Amino acid sequence: MMETSENSTTTTTTISTRSTILDLESLSKKYDTLLIQYNQVQADYINSLNNKNKLTTIQGSIYWGSGKLADTTNTKIRTLNECSALCSKTTGCTGATYNKVDYGEPMCWLRSGDGNVITAGPNNYAIVPITKKYLLTLKSLNSQLTETNNKIMTLIQNNRNDFDTQINERSEYYNLLKKNYDNLESERLNILDKINSFDTLDEAQKTSNLKVNKNYGSYILLMILLFICVFFISKMVIGGINGDSR
Repeated sequence: MMETSENSTTTTTTISTRSTILDLESLSKKYDTLLIQYNQVQADYINSLNNKNKLTTIQGSIYWGSGKLADTTNTKIRTLNECSALCSKTTGCTGATYNKVDYGEPMCWLRSGDGNVITAGPNNYAIVPITKKYLLTLKSLNSQLTETNNKIMTLIQNNRNDFDTQINERSEYYNLLKKNYDNLESERLNILDKINSFDTLDEAQKTSNLKVNKNYGSYILLMILLFICVFFISKMVIGGINGDSR
């Protein structure tokens, strides 16, 4: 009877460890994908600073800036491109909102000052500088990276027993996770600062890299350590299964 209980406990532990491995693998793949996107958008943002007045569109969003610049609701503005072009050639225009169908005729609102891009219906289009769009994308990816980073930290903490055979690796890995969290938080504040002061961007910002490149090596090391942890846990589980089969 005792042997049956022990076998049951071993099976339960093995299933739990397998679940930990799958969760770690899933989170690591998600983190890796987000990191690639994050660094690509960061590079695009740096490059866009050479042409920071170029406008782009975001469907399903509106942009009101901080004030009204002009009311161009007449039928002369028929398309999204025309609305964007009008903003580009109008002094003081920092962005616009375009809607073709919801008001019975095309609507194009030119705006001045700075403001947030707000989620709206699918027929709305926010017209904003491309650098602002990249900053907003970086903000979103930063949030997702931080969330995934925290989930990995929690998983490691809640399954310490599974990592007993690699205490040094676990400690180094966890410390790196904490460091990455601090880096991401610093970058988040940096991104928010740039978004909030977007209308005062100057030439000095062309050399800004949002600290991502400096921290990229730390992120890569995190992924390597993560794969090492998963590898060792997998070996432990396989070894346990083989031992049970004997």
